[in-house]
Amino acid sequence: MQLLAGKGSKMEYEFTWHAEERLHNRGILKIEIIEGLKNPVKVSKKEGFYYVLIDLGRGKVEVVYEKEANFIKIITFYWM
Repeated sequence: MQLLAGKGSKMEYEFTWHAEERLHNRGILKIEIIEGLKNPVKVSKKEGFYYVLIDLGRGKVEVVYEKEANFIKIITFYWM
């Protein structure tokens, strides 16, 4: 897991090992996910998890994360 501070933001982001694997396997950069979370297409919440649809320009990804105050823990994401 790696903790990142968002650019120009006090929000901190953590990618689980699983999410790190998905980044590598799908050729997506962390900054793409973080920037996408700042401008989501759609946001829903279910059982304490946020499901956020983001547009990367080359396709849409749904990101699943948990949030506490100024901290987001990214669990996984997948192409839609």
